[in-house]
Amino acid sequence: MPYSNVKRLAEVNHKIFCATTGGMFSYNKQDNSIQKYSKVNGLADVNISTIGYSESMQTLVVCYENGNIDLIANDSITNLPDIKRKLIAGDKIINHILFINDCAYLSCGFGIVVIDLNKKEIKDSYLFGPLGSQIYVNGIALMVKTLLLHTRQGIFKAS
Repeated sequence: MPYSNVKRLAEVNHKIFCATTGGMFSYNKQDNSIQKYSKVNGLADVNISTIGYSESMQTLVVCYENGNIDLIANDSITNLPDIKRKLIAGDKIINHILFINDCAYLSCGFGIVVIDLNKKEIKDSYLFGPLGSQIYVNGIALMVKTLLLHTRQGIFKAS
């Protein structure tokens, strides 16, 4: 597996998780050990697009280019294949993760998806283009009580 091309990093306590083209590995800062993760030993897919860690929910979210999602908490992996399985005309890639309370807001190639990390399920999705059409979302930021959405069509905001 190609582990040398690191795409994203997430720090979880004393470990640094590195998403790569072939899977993921973690570096333990305390004992300098490395652990590899792939489809062979628990991950649901390949071609990770982004990862992120929710400190409040103690959950590492692993997102794949095809829309598949793994939630890793307490050394257990829960797969959420809903986006991957859904018939969506367009790009299912997940570009960015924003954590707010017990939810993960995913910036996707078609809009926004919200995951309830407590229930480990898709809570909602938003297609906010004209007449509910898809808009490619690169990233989301929270400013006070307003979400700022960075898209290919510019910046959008929502309460």
